Amino acid sequence: MNPYETDLYKVTPIPGKGMGMVAKIDIPAGTRIYSETPLIRTKSDAKEIEEALSSKTKEEQEAFHNLFNAHPDTMGPFLGPFYSNALTIDESKGGMFLLGSRMNHDCSPNVKHTWNPVLDQVTVHSVRDIHGGEEILTTYIDLHKSRDKRRKVLLEHFGFPCSCSACSVKEKKEAKISDIRRKQLAYYDRTIAKMCIMNPRGALRVLRHRILIAHQENLFGRMDVISYLDAFRTCVVYGDFKRASIFAERGLEALVLCEGVDSSRYESIAKYVKQPELHSLAEGVRPMSLVPVDDFQDPEDSLWGCEMEQDVYSDSD
Repeated sequence: MNPYETDLYKVTPIPGKGMGMVAKIDIPAGTRIYSETPLIRTKSDAKEIEEALSSKTKEEQEAFHNLFNAHPDTMGPFLGPFYSNALTIDESKGGMFLLGSRMNHDCSPNVKHTWNPVLDQVTVHSVRDIHGGEEILTTYIDLHKSRDKRRKVLLEHFGFPCSCSACSVKEKKEAKISDIRRKQLAYYDRTIAKMCIMNPRGALRVLRHRILIAHQENLFGRMDVISYLDAFRTCVVYGDFKRASIFAERGLEALVLCEGVDSSRYESIAKYVKQPELHSLAEGVRPMSLVPVDDFQDPEDSLWGCEMEQDVYSDSD
């Protein structure tokens, strides 16, 4: 079996990028495109990489040395390719994936790669529909930064000036709005935990808005999971178990879309869909409703306890 070409994709030269992965057919959102076992896993130690590579086949060694090295002068022939291409396994280790290394970066990626400790593999799922002929793109960095900051990080760490779909926007107003949205996402990341405790109704409104602006930035998957589960926990803390159940179900659906039913987190979330009161945060909590039943006519507005925010950024100067 050729890992560089399947019924779903093929690895092929991409103008201006070297090699890349391209969809051969239309791929629906939620499809597992592939999974891969790491060739090497390490804490970014050159000697450890060299020793691990010596036990691999000649073809695997050649494939490793053919990978892009953004730091040949400062990191050498072993740490350089690893640092330039590795994907995160856990907080202490990275993994070198020969196929995964052929996925290029985009600041609005169409796939999500996730380390699955159950499979001992990285899995890659489409987070939106991908058209045949479209490049399959992941992300290398934190995307909740302005365009200039993202491009600086990518140039310094990965050795290329980003010209992706998000960074190549030419219209100044559109680029400014994108920067404002991403900075807002970063702000929500920093403040949502405190808000969920201090102001639960306000937190639900923020979480709904976070999903909205993430989607406006073509960021799908990860932020959906995080936001729905934040909403679930907020409702549990305040005893609104009916809403908590709905948000747990949505979080689970989003998780399956971008990680699969064999995700290591699946079972820990699934049990709360029907019994959110089993969560540790529910201990000693009395059931109640965060939002009065008659406050909203629209069911979705009623669920979140707020009306959908308008795109306030479109009027930015």
